[in-house]
Amino acid sequence: MLRKYIVIASLLVFSGCGIVPEDPKVQGARQIEKMEKATTKKILKEGQKLLKEDKDFILEPASGKVCKFEREENRIDKNELDRKIQKKFKGEFYKNIDLYASKLPIDTQVFHVNEDGTDFLYAEVSNGKDRIYSCEYFYGN
Repeated sequence: MLRKYIVIASLLVFSGCGIVPEDPKVQGARQIEKMEKATTKKILKEGQKLLKEDKDFILEPASGKVCKFEREENRIDKNELDRKIQKKFKGEFYKNIDLYASKLPIDTQVFHVNEDGTDFLYAEVSNGKDRIYSCEYFYGN
């Protein structure tokens, strides 16, 4: 009987000290959340820097992608999965917004392009000047 109380007391002490192991799924979820926050912080910082420099760019917080205006071409091959700019980047992120731009108008269609192993975003702009954005990835640490 005394042994039972000692075991229970030991478990309570160890759990209070953090010695009882945490569920691996919870640990993994916390690690992923930590990495996502670090990536979002890096992208936000880079976006704020580019905004101050008055650069033309697109941000994808969910994928960790910052795409800067690189060059113009008439047409390049693009995939069929197009998206649209949802919001102008003003220095902060909002929930449920996946695609921001500094200069492109809201609802501009954007296509993902992979050319020679490099990721680009291709934007069809209504004034006839299409734009190519070369993408960099920011990963959390």
